[in-house]
Amino acid sequence: MNPAEIFLPGSIGVVSRSGGMVAEIGLALKAGGYGISSAIGMGGDAVTGMRMADYLRLFEEDVATQAVVLFGEPGTDNEQEVAALVASGATRKPVIGMVAGEFQERYPPGISFGHAAAMITDVAQSASAKRELLRKAGVHVVLSLEEISPLLGSLLR
Repeated sequence: MNPAEIFLPGSIGVVSRSGGMVAEIGLALKAGGYGISSAIGMGGDAVTGMRMADYLRLFEEDVATQAVVLFGEPGTDNEQEVAALVASGATRKPVIGMVAGEFQERYPPGISFGHAAAMITDVAQSASAKRELLRKAGVHVVLSLEEISPLLGSLLR
């Protein structure tokens, strides 16, 4: 896969729990006329080198980044940390968040699906709960990739 077929250079930071979704977000942004300042696939394991909120702090300091798109999933407390950071006012740039995996809420607790850390052991780790928490914190929550570019258009006016 040639990155030039997926990504345009630009001003949108991307951080995702899924490497494959980094490419999907890149394609969605490209289709909407937006490019990427940096894109991070942090992986779906329980232990990662950095936390999602750490990347958000770096994007906040990056003069090349005007807005950030986050992709989360059930399990871990990464999105809860992001919500706390945004709610604290430590971020001024628009943050768009998408949390997939609501279907997993129908399964018994403790079942991993896909990535190793995509396991709901507490209701707060569910996609639905994370989306609501992010929304209340001030993150612009979307349910589909197709919503991202139009939302960026209104946020970056």
